[in-house]
Amino acid sequence: ARRSGSRRSVVAILALLASVLVVGQAPSASATQASGDDVAAWSNGWSWTYATTFHYVGSDGTDATINENVTYAVAGSTTFNGQDAYHLNITGNSTGCSGHTTAAGGVDLDTFAGSGSGSRIVRKSDLALLQENQHQDLKAKAHKVIAIDVTASLDLHLTPSPGWRTRDFPLNAGDSWQNNESLAYTGGFVYDSSLASGSSPFEGAFDFDGPSTVANQTVSVPAGSLSTKAISAQANTTNGTAVDNIWWSADRKNDAKEHLQLPLDGATLTIDRNLSSSSTPAPSTSLTATVTPSLTCAGGQVTVSGKLGNAG
Repeated sequence: ARRSGSRRSVVAILALLASVLVVGQAPSASATQASGDDVAAWSNGWSWTYATTFHYVGSDGTDATINENVTYAVAGSTTFNGQDAYHLNITGNSTGCSGHTTAAGGVDLDTFAGSGSGSRIVRKSDLALLQENQHQDLKAKAHKVIAIDVTASLDLHLTPSPGWRTRDFPLNAGDSWQNNESLAYTGGFVYDSSLASGSSPFEGAFDFDGPSTVANQTVSVPAGSLSTKAISAQANTTNGTAVDNIWWSADRKNDAKEHLQLPLDGATLTIDRNLSSSSTPAPSTSLTATVTPSLTCAGGQVTVSGKLGNAG
């Protein structure tokens, strides 16, 4: 009788383990999932690389274009002003640039080379931008009768308040919402050479008050042809028109493309990003459990294995 009871205990344990393995595979009878593209949960180590163009036009006549490959990598979690957030590291390298400044009667800049670095803080609940810092180190040739070496840098520090919610998840074609954020910024463009040196700094803030609308759109980027939710946002500010158009890819769990135009204290910075590659490997969902029968039960160890599902 004791041996029969032990066998029943083992069977009960195995049944319990099996139910754990398969419970997530059946739909919940009570849970209701909202339609549309939902917010993505990012994992450490995920990364996205964009072919990026920075175009800076200053009120002093400075006009510089920088082309880079920029990678955003999830480095971990952090808390920003009491909000749970992702910390992303930004790295990049210049692939070509050009520019012009009115210094010394007018100087053309080309043959750029350099690198970029920075960080981005993104709220976990809706991927709203909480802070971004970018720094570009550049070397170029200035042409004024002869070619002269020039060193330059471009900085941008952006802090939206309370947070720039560029996507209102879940996303559906036809959705719309009103933006009401204040964006504080500092930075500028600085250059130095034996011929001339100068800077075009900016500092200030503007309110991004305007509507966002969503539509289905397939876009072609270096990463391929991707189905996206195209989100168009525009606002009139005291410094000019601000624009933030993004194309969200549920498949790549991030933006496939972005066109950002920021009016900055008489200057304008335009950033265009096109996804060239992404790395978002799925975390392991395997589970293996071993059951050891009691000494009164015949037989050896029993192993149950399978994949975990999501409980409804």
